[in-house]
Amino acid sequence: YTITCDGGRPIRPVYREGTTEEMIRSTKSWEEIASHLDYIDSLETEVTRISLTPFHPTWPSELHMLFNLSAMTGLIPFSDHNPGTRNAFAIAQLKTTCAWFHTNYLKRYDTIAAMAAMPQIPLTQTWVYREIMGAGGCMPHGENCLVAITTYGGYNQEDSVMINQTAMDRGMFQTLYFHSYDFEEDMLDSDTHTEFANVANNPLYKDSVKRKEGKSYDLLDSEGIIKVGSLVTEDTILVGMVAPSVDSEGKIKSYRDVSLTPKRAQHGRVDSVYRYSIYDDNSRVRLDDKAPKRGLKGVKIRIVEERFPVIGDKMGSRHSQKGTCGLVLPEEDMPFTARGVRPDVIFNPHALPTRMTIGHWMESSWSRLALKLGAFVDATPFTTSGRSETLKKIMLEQGFEPYGSETLYNGMTGEMMDADIFMGPTYYQRMKYMVEDKINARSTGPRKLLTHQPLEGRAD
Repeated sequence: YTITCDGGRPIRPVYREGTTEEMIRSTKSWEEIASHLDYIDSLETEVTRISLTPFHPTWPSELHMLFNLSAMTGLIPFSDHNPGTRNAFAIAQLKTTCAWFHTNYLKRYDTIAAMAAMPQIPLTQTWVYREIMGAGGCMPHGENCLVAITTYGGYNQEDSVMINQTAMDRGMFQTLYFHSYDFEEDMLDSDTHTEFANVANNPLYKDSVKRKEGKSYDLLDSEGIIKVGSLVTEDTILVGMVAPSVDSEGKIKSYRDVSLTPKRAQHGRVDSVYRYSIYDDNSRVRLDDKAPKRGLKGVKIRIVEERFPVIGDKMGSRHSQKGTCGLVLPEEDMPFTARGVRPDVIFNPHALPTRMTIGHWMESSWSRLALKLGAFVDATPFTTSGRSETLKKIMLEQGFEPYGSETLYNGMTGEMMDADIFMGPTYYQRMKYMVEDKINARSTGPRKLLTHQPLEGRAD
């Protein structure tokens, strides 16, 4: 055995050998439960024989097989039916979704944040989801979309998907994109500092200070700070600011305009403005390398932008089936069933055989039953066996085709499609990677000395 006593070592609980279910159920306090547990770290795990099922008579045992997985993996429904590599990829994609990242998002000023405007609780959910995603799962990270797995016109090749335009008009995948700015007055020397001011309307500056060409000062208040609710473009002044120019004796002789604008291609609406002061005796005091800031002012400005998916934006299910939007189709051109039901998303079937994400198929079928029966489905992995046979039986009892197939008709020609097409509700997530943040073009600018090519990146 290797005994390590250094700090920062994660440990986890396991049942002691010989613990029974009756012993756990009869406990009435945490101290009694803890008496049946041992806490082990990763080194001890490697040299200990641990039962994957609880209450083993001679070995320590897991509390539940789900606890072999991380908290993020525990959010994936039916993850025990997916390859381990797919679950690992799904975790990375889950971290990039436009989710409700906090309940107090209206009071936060994150530099960049993307959040779903109208997320939905998934129809199939795990125990981990209900416990860590807010009370009863009140902080969702996607929407329940009706997904048809088929080819349709060739615009969903290579992991791309086709999206129903009318569904987006109703709010599907609508995203709120927040961008926050933090501006402060700066000390220039021991006696002078920059100052917030409305350069266009303040009598002290409007005639003597030359303003920036092509910039709009119309939305500033009397203090030189943009008003809440103002519509912003890249040419809008967010904060009016002047910097003094001093002569050889240190006296202020004039002011120049150093007003602040948003980043390039920024647009949206001013959602919130937070003003603050900076003092040496305040916990927020900030010292730079020149001089202490005394009694200076600062402001945080949050701009919100409403976004809908466009061609090239990324989205995917909870089973690492990520794809880009290949085409946005009007609802009348989407395929439909005999009852007039049209899918929200069309997904390429070639993504399923090689990736073997059976959990994706099971989620869709169980979600159909959830809608039919008006109940959520517990999709916690490793809780029961024989799910496929049970699913087939209940599908038949509820009047569905046992394998979830539908007969669809071409929305453009009206002809019946010559194939059984799998269709059902699937929880889809929109990723934070959007074309609007990636697009870049320039005419002139700096070049590499060696190749004479433009420098890489949008910042240049």
